[in-house]
Amino acid sequence: MHLRRRGLITLAVLTLPSIVHAQAASPLLLREPALSATEICFSFAGDLWTVPRSGGAAHRLTASPGNESGCHFSPDGKWVASKGMTPGE
Repeated sequence: MHLRRRGLITLAVLTLPSIVHAQAASPLLLREPALSATEICFSFAGDLWTVPRSGGAAHRLTASPGNESGCHFSPDGKWVASKGMTPGE
């Protein structure tokens, strides 16, 4: 009984920072992903981003006052196109 209680307390102490951080931070909503052989393109915070499919840092492709969305890769995966931009607030 004592070991079980100690285990539950340890689990609570270890997970508490994650729970507090998750509630304090805004949820990250990555939208409209598109895939190429090597990259993923997605919309986040009104801009288009790419990230390697193998993982790593994301790179922002756009930085304008409007909201870009709907990215698509060319068939060879070298170019990214988007549906368009809506005016920002």
